[in-house]
Amino acid sequence: MAHGKHDIKTVNDNSVNIQNNLNNIEIYKNKIEYYADDYITNELGISHEEMIGNPSAFAGMMKHIYMHLFKANPAERKTIWVTGTNLDLDNIELLDQLWDVYTGLCYRYQKKPTILNFAIMVGVANDTITTWINGTIRGGTSSAHSRAAKRWKMESESALFDGATEKNSIGCIFALKACHGYAEAAQEIRVTTGTTAQESREEIAQKYADSLELPEPEAPEL
Repeated sequence: MAHGKHDIKTVNDNSVNIQNNLNNIEIYKNKIEYYADDYITNELGISHEEMIGNPSAFAGMMKHIYMHLFKANPAERKTIWVTGTNLDLDNIELLDQLWDVYTGLCYRYQKKPTILNFAIMVGVANDTITTWINGTIRGGTSSAHSRAAKRWKMESESALFDGATEKNSIGCIFALKACHGYAEAAQEIRVTTGTTAQESREEIAQKYADSLELPEPEAPEL
């Protein structure tokens, strides 16, 4: 599905300046859509269809959005330069809405959403989001930050799980193990000999164990 390129004049002439209205998610969404289109059309020179299923291009698009929209300017925003983003990290409601904009891009271009790519887009350290999930900072595991970050993690895990179960994706399986602590269940091996019923490894071992416990036959009298 093709998406038309946004009119740069419309984007730049918003009646309310984005830097002074950090709560306006519609302005952010409009800007994100614009810079996503800008990266695909002008930086890569490809169609939106060619963007589908291209993970390296998608990561580049996240970086492009960050550089043009969320990167902190040390000259203008000295107090938050240390975070690397011009976003107010206290405003978890806005960050949660930005997650929804980000995942919309993911599903459009058939990319699994991850907290890591979201962190790249908004300029928040991945480790920072991990501390929100664990409740290390920002008020513990019952805080709004922790609840939101857990929702992001759950959506990421769900997308990977679908990829692993529906498409048997090796990449999804690996990511579930590495990022979400999944482990493969032990595979049960069953053997069939001729027309005999299938037996598991444990059943075979038990059968032979039982035979070893039988008393030895008495020697015949001569």
